[in-house]
Amino acid sequence: MNFGASKTKGALQRRAANSSGRGQRGIVGIFLMERTADHKDALRKLLARRSVSRQGKFTLSSGKESEYYIDCKLTTLDPEGAVLTGYTVFESLRANQIRAEAIGGMSIGADPIVTAVAVVSGLEGNPLPAFIVRKEAKAHGLKKQVEGMELTPGKRVVIVDDVCTTGDSTLEAVQAVEQAGLKVVAVVSLVDREEGGSELLRQKYEYYSIFTAKELLEEYERAARESGNPPGSGRSRAPGDPRPA
Repeated sequence: MNFGASKTKGALQRRAANSSGRGQRGIVGIFLMERTADHKDALRKLLARRSVSRQGKFTLSSGKESEYYIDCKLTTLDPEGAVLTGYTVFESLRANQIRAEAIGGMSIGADPIVTAVAVVSGLEGNPLPAFIVRKEAKAHGLKKQVEGMELTPGKRVVIVDDVCTTGDSTLEAVQAVEQAGLKVVAVVSLVDREEGGSELLRQKYEYYSIFTAKELLEEYERAARESGNPPGSGRSRAPGDPRPA
């Protein structure tokens, strides 16, 4: 995807003005449409290429060992990845008719995601402010745990995390905002490892995942086969990743 060959902002704004309204593409949608037929598919491929590690054993936050690890921040903090992440999550909320007043999650995994969504939402003409949740309240200043917005009782918010395994960090964020008087209307994971956390969250909340780990692993393996470096050949990264294997 070549982000350097974009049309002028004025041209994008004119095209967005001609396609305004719910469900139609604004500036960011048009920007992406010029470069890829499917922004979600492009994000899936980028996550598989940049964020999936398959060599060695990895200890998860749950304490379990895994033969793969997904470091979403290598994608969500990437310029191209940030745009794709922000628009994909924004479109998911719109497609599922999630009506919220803010989007946030536990620092640090959620930080780049909610920031990207906030930027995209503003450009799309449907602003959704971001906030972050600290592990614990600051011991000084205003002593906040939820940062970035007014804590109006009953405010409708979406909670986001990058990877859902046990769901513990997501639930910590949920509990923090609920204790602050906010209402959680949806919970979103960029990647669901399908290891129990999402089922736990679904018991009480409207839960959505953008991808499953299985989808990313299948894409990783497909790309590896096509490049002539099949899984198990010694590569720790998907083909095309600029990082050393």
